[in-house]
Amino acid sequence: MGVTNIILGVAIFEVFHDIQYLSIVWIYNRKRVEKSRDVGSFTRFLFRNSGVMIGLYVGLVFAYGYVFLVGKGSDGKVAKHVFDVGITVSTLLHFYFDGFIWKVRESSTREGLGLAEGKPNAAPAPRPAGRWAHGLKWAALAGVVAFMLGLEFHGEATRLAQHENIAALAPRSFEAQLDLGLSLLHAGRRAEAIEPLRRAAAIDLGSYDASYQLGVALAGEPDKGAAVAPLERAVRLQPRSFDAQLALGTVRSELGDSAGAVSHLRQAVDLRPTSAQAHLRLGAELGDQGQAQAAFEQFDRAAQQAPRDASTLLDVARAMIKLNRIDQAASLFERTLALKPDQPHAHNGLGICLARRQQLDLAIAHFQRAVSLDPQFKDAQDNLARAEALRPARP
Repeated sequence: MGVTNIILGVAIFEVFHDIQYLSIVWIYNRKRVEKSRDVGSFTRFLFRNSGVMIGLYVGLVFAYGYVFLVGKGSDGKVAKHVFDVGITVSTLLHFYFDGFIWKVRESSTREGLGLAEGKPNAAPAPRPAGRWAHGLKWAALAGVVAFMLGLEFHGEATRLAQHENIAALAPRSFEAQLDLGLSLLHAGRRAEAIEPLRRAAAIDLGSYDASYQLGVALAGEPDKGAAVAPLERAVRLQPRSFDAQLALGTVRSELGDSAGAVSHLRQAVDLRPTSAQAHLRLGAELGDQGQAQAAFEQFDRAAQQAPRDASTLLDVARAMIKLNRIDQAASLFERTLALKPDQPHAHNGLGICLARRQQLDLAIAHFQRAVSLDPQFKDAQDNLARAEALRPARP
């Protein structure tokens, strides 16, 4: 009976091809180890006549087969690009080496394959000698790698177009729809990503990735309530997902569901205690509930987790002002300015703290600095006017 499913047919072909090929590689190297002295130590170790070594060999084969999961699970965009290039180069090297290691006309290859001894069919072609020739070969390979890296880093538009074409040809393909949605998100086209992500989530209701990414895309819409269902499904599928718990807690907070927000944000903090963002959001929600001390503790932990992040320190300082923790807020604004001296919001915030301490001259100096850095900064302009009105007239 013929195979009518082309994908299944390709999969069957690849499986049988790999089994045959890898078996030949094992037999070939076993014979090399037995008959040749010019075999490297690793090859001699791996291809020993041992059942354990066969298990190790098969294990290495499977490890290489699953190595793509490392790239798929990587968060960094650069890491993904480098990984993709590495896999592609590895594949090309496979065909490159195949081009000359299986030359049956050479007696050493015939001997390794266990074929009948005899003279080669033809004399081997003369090989270029010297280090320069060898170096040129590797230089050519390095050029190919550099070219492919360039395509990876600068070919986003081409990749997006490819995903659009594939998704159009395979509207019921989960992978095609998910890849298109992710490509659109990476390209900053969040609204356009919603439909392919929605199709992917509908095709596979058990996919965490599709549900989570759909929820993230919908969270950017005016109607944030639409993001709740896919994010809840993502949390059900992976309860220990920090990203899903944080996203769902944030959406519930924006919808006014304070109790639900705190529940999910607490879980996010428990899953990743080092996340300044999670502590900051939980603190803000607790502050809105009137739990000032609990909110302060979360804000303090956020600052501890990001001591060199000016943006986080600025956010924590603003939150401290809302809790009327003026001394802590002033210290955080000063730390922000130590990292970014030209941050207008930090100057404005420090000015507010100084004004509340009745240090009006210093406050005015910081308000003036904020306005000079951002002439359109209305809050700083108003604060400057109020501080100058409160300052006693000089004799």
